[in-house]
Amino acid sequence: MNSSIVRKLLMPVAFLVGCSTSPKPAELTAFEHIRTDPRTRAAAEVAPDLIAQSDRLLTESRNHWESDELEESREYALLGEAKVKHAIALSEQKDAEARAKKARAELDAAATEIDKLERELDATKEHLGLLQRIEREKREQLRLQAEIDRQKRAAEEEQSRLSEQLQGEKARSDAADKVKAAEVLLKDAENVNAPAHAAEAYQAAKALIERAQIELAANQLDAARTSADLGRQKAAAAIEQAKPIFDKTASDAARVAKAEALNREAAALPMVEVRRETRGSLQRVVVHIPAALLFRTAKDTSVAAGSEGILLSVAQLIKRYEEFPVQVVGHTDSRGRQDAMLARSLARATAVQMSLLGNGVSANRITVLGRGSDEPLSDNRTNSGRERNSRIEIVFMYQ
Repeated sequence: MNSSIVRKLLMPVAFLVGCSTSPKPAELTAFEHIRTDPRTRAAAEVAPDLIAQSDRLLTESRNHWESDELEESREYALLGEAKVKHAIALSEQKDAEARAKKARAELDAAATEIDKLERELDATKEHLGLLQRIEREKREQLRLQAEIDRQKRAAEEEQSRLSEQLQGEKARSDAADKVKAAEVLLKDAENVNAPAHAAEAYQAAKALIERAQIELAANQLDAARTSADLGRQKAAAAIEQAKPIFDKTASDAARVAKAEALNREAAALPMVEVRRETRGSLQRVVVHIPAALLFRTAKDTSVAAGSEGILLSVAQLIKRYEEFPVQVVGHTDSRGRQDAMLARSLARATAVQMSLLGNGVSANRITVLGRGSDEPLSDNRTNSGRERNSRIEIVFMYQ
């Protein structure tokens, strides 16, 4: 009979005997303990065959224990425990693989997320850098604006200062110009000898201008302008008073100087006589040319050939002193009728005039007179006296 069947048949007996069963092997206890481990339930899903085998081995181990076949019980328990552990290991391996797969998926997802986060971080960093750059540029802009405002204020202050300085300088320049203009006008007054010809007005002008100079030096500009204006008015009044007197004096002096020069040049002419004389308000330089130098006989009224030289010299003298009016006056001695002498003197003066015109003297410079024997210079009773009285006079006139 099969031993297992025998054991089954004997189990009731063994149960009834009770007290004769050996203590449960430690291996069986360990097997039962691991069989109830929650991991075993999970392993049954992964390795159901191994768990089924372990269940059969558990039954065999218990049966052998109950049959007091302890060695067989231990063998079956160890083998069953090994099956369970193998199933648990497979289950744990599967779990580990699943966890590893999940971990890899999570790792991939994490990597993807990390990559995304890194991109976002890079974008954030770039955005942050942009914000920081914008902030720096904003701060720089604010700094530049502050600097521009500072420079603008400084420029406005400088412009205001320069404007005030310019106004001050303009005011001073204006005052200085007025003082200078007054000084120039005072000098003009001196040039027309106002100290002598308009003493009161000149001294008043001088005092006012000196006061203006002192006020200008003390930067009393309004007072300086006022004094300078008053000084100019007084200087102008002095000029107005003095100039006519000065002009007349200067003109007289100039005419006298010209007359002196004319007299010297006329005296240098050959074979002529020159004299100065006064007739009323007129001054005269008279060039006395003996008639014998110009006319061949006592009755001739045409200028003789060969006498052109003396008349050319006279013409040149007239042209050099063009400011003097000139008279050509004919004179005769007293021999003959009065009317005849008058006519001859005029004809001779006219002949001399024509010769002078021919030498370039302007016609409006000369007037012609015939005096006959009315203005003798010497005694007509002597030959020398008559020769001196018979003459042509070139008269230069001035006042």
